[in-house]
Amino acid sequence: MVDHKYSNLFSCLYDQKGSIETNGGNPPYSVFRSTQSRNKAGDTTCEMTIHDFAVIWDEDHDERVICAIERLHLLGLLWPVVIAFESRGLLTLVLQGDLPVPENYRSLAHNACNNGLNDVWQTKLATYNRPHPFHFQPNQNTLPDFDPDAASFVFAIDRQWKLGLREKPLVELKSVWQAWSSTHS
Repeated sequence: MVDHKYSNLFSCLYDQKGSIETNGGNPPYSVFRSTQSRNKAGDTTCEMTIHDFAVIWDEDHDERVICAIERLHLLGLLWPVVIAFESRGLLTLVLQGDLPVPENYRSLAHNACNNGLNDVWQTKLATYNRPHPFHFQPNQNTLPDFDPDAASFVFAIDRQWKLGLREKPLVELKSVWQAWSSTHS
């Protein structure tokens, strides 16, 4: 049971408290659920899909990063993000490597995380690939600068929560609209 509300735009599925010392050497993390109207190709669709992502916190658990993530969501830029690392004013967005993100994604994400917010977040992008749906192999050239144990921790979170966009749509907006309009005509 999650007892803390971080956002009105997405829900918190899991919220680990504590510090690196109390969590067996791993930083605390939270798992969030949003809905997206994009498919895995990045195209806007008439279907809503569930999108789960994690935030891994540093020692100060700086919740101001949620505003930056909400901006990404509102601007349609959250869909490829599976993990966000918050650390000392740096927001590292780990993107699912097999998703085709636009070439200008880095600048779009940087602008979203800085323009119109009271806080300035340096943004860094990283990716990883999933060669098999339940087995993850890090791409050592693109993961954030973590030791191998930390990288294993990240992949364990992803494996447990199956982060990213779901394959099956939650609801088709067109059918919802048709059903609503037929009862309100």
